[in-house]
Amino acid sequence: MKKITNEEIIEESRKIEKVLNDYFLVEFSKRHNISEKNNLFNLKQEVIAKKGYFSDVKKKYALHITNEEGVEKDKLFIKGLITQRSDYPSVTKERFMTLIEMLVKTEKPNFKEIRKFIDDTRMEITKLCKNHDATISRPVSFSKKISEYKSIPYQVLAMQLWNECEYNYFSHGTKGKLFSIKGVDMSIAPKKVRDNYEKLQTSDYIVIPLEMEFLPEYYIVDVKKMVGFAWDERIIEFIRPIVNLIYQKEALDNSIVTF
Repeated sequence: MKKITNEEIIEESRKIEKVLNDYFLVEFSKRHNISEKNNLFNLKQEVIAKKGYFSDVKKKYALHITNEEGVEKDKLFIKGLITQRSDYPSVTKERFMTLIEMLVKTEKPNFKEIRKFIDDTRMEITKLCKNHDATISRPVSFSKKISEYKSIPYQVLAMQLWNECEYNYFSHGTKGKLFSIKGVDMSIAPKKVRDNYEKLQTSDYIVIPLEMEFLPEYYIVDVKKMVGFAWDERIIEFIRPIVNLIYQKEALDNSIVTF
């Protein structure tokens, strides 16, 4: 199949513009008794994209732009995807940027390599979770005063847990890094942590201050839940449109549907 150049796409748009002006606009003017001199279609060229990824959710996509308003480009334009969100772990956004580039910036995506990248990243994220590394934590904020909440959100409760077990840090306006936890290892935890954790009777989440790089080792990370949020669930969302498209076709590529 012949590759279509940017110049050919621009030339084709000019042909469409001419047809619109020479035929459709003429007929429109006649029907509405409007002078043809006062009407003109001018098709503005915004971008030409060589490839794109489109989610099955509105306004979520990625484009490899090769021409923007007549100027040659080589850049990604991403809208609404994880890489643009502030509520996902930094490592998740970084790895998804690589994944998007593997899909839309390569001449022909290698789906075996993409699958390997997905599996390798899952192992990497699992290791980060086990090491209590904060790059896999979720950014959260204490956005309102306690009195303004109808029901206190889980992230605020997790911040209060930190205040009680460790030291007073979180209040209205502060931000932190959220971990899913199963509990506390009482054999190594300080007495203050043991006493206050048991008193509060909570074990789902805890938030650490922004400047901290690791969650203290005596908190037991819920690795499955953390990996699920940071990678597994995001991957399922991301590849669903690709798999759906494949299943709509009669010819299936086994290297793709192994996602």
